[in-house]
Amino acid sequence: MRMTIKRDRSFNARYLICSDLQVPFQFDAAISNLKKLVKAFKFDLVLNVGDELDLNTISKYSQGKAESFQQTLNADRDLCKDILYDLKTDVISRSNHADRLFQAVSQVPGLMALPELQYEKFMGFGDLGIYYAKKPYEIPGSDFVLCHGDEGNLSKIGGSSALNIAKTWGRSVISGHSHRMGYTCHSEAFGGRLQRVLVGIEVGHTCNISKMSYLAKRNYYANWQAGAVIMTIKRGHPSFEMIRFDTDGSFTALGKAFG
Repeated sequence: MRMTIKRDRSFNARYLICSDLQVPFQFDAAISNLKKLVKAFKFDLVLNVGDELDLNTISKYSQGKAESFQQTLNADRDLCKDILYDLKTDVISRSNHADRLFQAVSQVPGLMALPELQYEKFMGFGDLGIYYAKKPYEIPGSDFVLCHGDEGNLSKIGGSSALNIAKTWGRSVISGHSHRMGYTCHSEAFGGRLQRVLVGIEVGHTCNISKMSYLAKRNYYANWQAGAVIMTIKRGHPSFEMIRFDTDGSFTALGKAFG
């Protein structure tokens, strides 16, 4: 039997989807322009695929290094919360960087039950009015789900990591994690008739790679693309605008230049 997608023909919405701020390694110039974007246009939801806070000082990669002794976590958290508030963030997906808090606390099992050390409490998402999506978030009015992107294998081709997850889940996916931008599709047919089209979208990142010391050996280069995505739903049909940030953080979105 051919699968049909029921769409609410009366549903209209516009969403902004941001990715991988990784505070304190955030792309300040791009964030400044994103703030202007959310002031210039009304978004029904601002979504974030996660990795909003790097938590680098408690990462396993910093253990035994000077970085692990830096007393910057509280300042990093406060800065991250300010950015999320200014961007009018509504939903944040769980992510591997957020999981670093659990991994650090689990080294002292007696602390694991403390509610203030649960990530959403630690970040004060309730006070910010942010929903913390521990499971894939079903984007209203569409057949897309939002997730971080570490749920599947990474591809070097932008969009393909998200599409691989989409093939596993049977739902179109919007994700981050890879720090790449891309939009790609996969069609399935039977008996000469199209059954469904799955879509994979990767949102890019909002990091300043010049701040990331582990990229120094690569001369601060990686196959990453800074950007964001705008999802527009008209009469139940979604469309997407891929917003690539220039090196100075400027971009064009919805026909208007920022920066």
